[in-house]
Amino acid sequence: MTAEKYTQLSHVHFEQQLWHHELGMIASESDFFLNLLKTLQDEHLICTKHEQAVGDFFNHIHHFQRLTKKLNEELDTIEKEMALGVINNDILDKEQRLDHQYLRQEMDYLEQNYRIFKNNFRTFIANTHFGRN
Repeated sequence: MTAEKYTQLSHVHFEQQLWHHELGMIASESDFFLNLLKTLQDEHLICTKHEQAVGDFFNHIHHFQRLTKKLNEELDTIEKEMALGVINNDILDKEQRLDHQYLRQEMDYLEQNYRIFKNNFRTFIANTHFGRN
C-alpha cells in the first residue's frame, strides 16, 4: 500500500469512527427524550393541547432511532469491505469512495435534521407548562 493510500485510509477510518460515536450519541439522546416523553405521559403531565406536539416528537424520535440503526449497519458493512480491500490490496477504489461519500452526505443530513429536532424539543420542554390548561 502506498503512503498516499495509507494516509487516505487513515482519514477515512478516523471519519468513520467519529460517525460511529455521533450515531451512538444520537441514539442515547433519543432514548433519553423518549423516556422523558413517556414519563410525562405516565404522570399525566401532558395537557390535551400538547398531545399533537408530543405525538410529533414521538414520531421524530422513532425516526432517529431507526435511522441511526440503519446508518450504523451501513457503516459496519462499508468498514468490512474496506478491511477486505486492505487484505486484497484493493483499497479505496471507486465504489468504496462513492460509499464513503454517500455516508458522509447521510451523516450531514442526519446531523442537520437532528440539530433542528433537538432545538425544537428543548424549546418545547422549556416553554411548556405541563398539566396546566
